[in-house]
Amino acid sequence: MSLRRSPGRAGSDRVLRPLARKAPDDAGWVETDEAAAPAVTTLLDGLRDGDVEGVRALVRTTPTPPSPSAGC
Repeated sequence: MSLRRSPGRAGSDRVLRPLARKAPDDAGWVETDEAAAPAVTTLLDGLRDGDVEGVRALVRTTPTPPSPSAGC
């Protein structure tokens, strides 16, 4: 099994900045499923409030979806 290193702050910025540019101007609505709604609310509130540790804790506890090749 191979573990990748985290891209760090600069790598994260390179990933997130293009996504932010594509975000709609009206950020009032976020489409999500009902099961994820509490986590989405926590994430958005943490981002709005600058709660870095709260956002990090949420990201650490978020399960990683299976890779597309896992079923082969």
